[in-house]
Amino acid sequence: MDKFGNIALAYSIAGSSKYPSLRYTGRSDCDPLGQMTLPEKEFAAGTAASNNNRWGDYHHMSVDPSDDKTFWFTGMFSPEANWSTKIVSFQFEQAALDGKAAGLITPTCGSSNNQVGLVFTNN
Repeated sequence: MDKFGNIALAYSIAGSSKYPSLRYTGRSDCDPLGQMTLPEKEFAAGTAASNNNRWGDYHHMSVDPSDDKTFWFTGMFSPEANWSTKIVSFQFEQAALDGKAAGLITPTCGSSNNQVGLVFTNN
């Protein structure tokens, strides 16, 4: 989890039609609990099977202590008949303020108060 409360999950994947590969997903701090809402991203695609049974021994994820927002992951995948290690770093994009002016409060005619107010909503 980064300093904003975003959670990342990186993992290996393989199957009868998928060679050992690496993917990650996650959820933003304001997403519904119990759901990984970010689209799954494959960052190391396997292209061959391996006869070595050491798959998954060296997977690790951490958050960079220098900024508390960069995720670092290392894991094994199979680009050839032997295992390779991939290291990836990524950050969650922080949502920009999505707001708009919802109304304008104008002074009453004849009033000595000449202030104008703005009603702002965050979408």
